[in-house]
Amino acid sequence: MTDKRRSYPKAFKKDAVALLRKQGKPATEIAGDLGIRVELLSRWKREYADQNRPAFSGSGHLRDPGEAERRALLKRVKDTEFVFVTRQAARLKIFDYIESTYNRFRRHSSLGYFSPEEYFMQFKNQL
Repeated sequence: MTDKRRSYPKAFKKDAVALLRKQGKPATEIAGDLGIRVELLSRWKREYADQNRPAFSGSGHLRDPGEAERRALLKRVKDTEFVFVTRQAARLKIFDYIESTYNRFRRHSSLGYFSPEEYFMQFKNQL
């Protein structure tokens, strides 16, 4: 049985290196407290100290062309005030935004390139 490789977020890595640099504890103790190997913590420290490249860059190769767009959207969503417990809750919020805000002002070809509100006002005035 092969072990699945763990991946850690950049924030976790930066916090771990900060603990190592600020506290007077040895690296083995900090690594033990965080539940990681000391070699991993030492590598993160080297990567963080290397100024010629960005720290914790990862593989950098996206297999799916749409993945970069999805990640950019997720980054924008993370910067908002919403925190979603489930993916379904996030989908409902996005659906609500599209239907209640965005689509009300977007011009629709099926409505003669009027927004739904403009089309409704024209229809209402004709009655």
